[in-house]
Amino acid sequence: MVRISDIAEDLGVSRSLVSKVLSGKMGQSTVRPELAERIRARARQLGYVPNVSAKSLFTGRQHAIGVFISRHGQPGSGLVEALIDGVSAELAKTQQRMILQFFHDEPDFEPCLAAAHRNLLDGVVVAGAPYFDLKPHLKTILGRGVPVATMFDTPVSPEIPNAGIDQTEVGYAATRHLVERGCRAPALVFISRPEVNLRYAGYCRALKEAGIPLRSERLCRLRTYEGAKLPDLVQALIASGEPFDGIVAESDRQSAIILRALLGAGVRVPRDVKLIGVDDAPVCEFSPVHLSSVSGQDRRRAALTVRLLQEVIEGKPPRHVLTPPTVSARESTAASDVGSVAPSAF
Repeated sequence: MVRISDIAEDLGVSRSLVSKVLSGKMGQSTVRPELAERIRARARQLGYVPNVSAKSLFTGRQHAIGVFISRHGQPGSGLVEALIDGVSAELAKTQQRMILQFFHDEPDFEPCLAAAHRNLLDGVVVAGAPYFDLKPHLKTILGRGVPVATMFDTPVSPEIPNAGIDQTEVGYAATRHLVERGCRAPALVFISRPEVNLRYAGYCRALKEAGIPLRSERLCRLRTYEGAKLPDLVQALIASGEPFDGIVAESDRQSAIILRALLGAGVRVPRDVKLIGVDDAPVCEFSPVHLSSVSGQDRRRAALTVRLLQEVIEGKPPRHVLTPPTVSARESTAASDVGSVAPSAF
């Protein structure tokens, strides 16, 4: 195992200088840029790896971050994978370890609480979809002197930094994309009551901006994310006689099921009906018609959450940041000169 003293002896410099250069903490000391680069280059050549235990004793930090994730997204969405990828990539930049724990309900969170101590972790990232009131538990962690950052749609508390996303903007981005591709009668598949569904609010805003009337006949409500009833819902929409030329789905999994139902009914996508989902999941690239989707940029938000956590670890005030959604345009919303087609013509 290569030690700092080996590098110092090899270059004829002091051990403390090598330590300061490799840690990036020079303090009041100075070093010529060319010498600092020689030290770093020699460390790379010799395969030097910092001793985490020794570093922890010197700094009082554990160089480990707890990452507690509530599983979210539909099967195959890739949301959890993107989250882990973003966190791990950001932690790797500062050679920090990730202590990963999954939870779903309150009892599941007990092991997370047990691990959230200063002698084990420098901070905690909590992400996913909160299915219960996390606020008292996060305050318990803060009370132990362990900083916390979250990656939820909205902040849990003003004192906890959060990398969020506005679901109203997700619905708006999806609908606006369809309008920009020529749709004048887009339908919406959504879950829960319209008055509490933020994506529905974004859908309404995009229609209003485009001067398109909101018609209840184009609102297709589901009670759960389960896709078993989607084919019947599509058939009912076609049979209703209500013209529609686009569909905004709640997820890419829903979008893929809707696509199969449309194609099975003889509806051409995107020529007759354009289709867009949410999550930018891997399924988008493997569908018979490649699916357009709105991305919440989960990998980017996860990396941002780590940076927000590092800020509060360094004593900076907590920040709440919203990441704008982006549209990944694919074949299912390709532009065409065909207008709204009545379902009776399908």
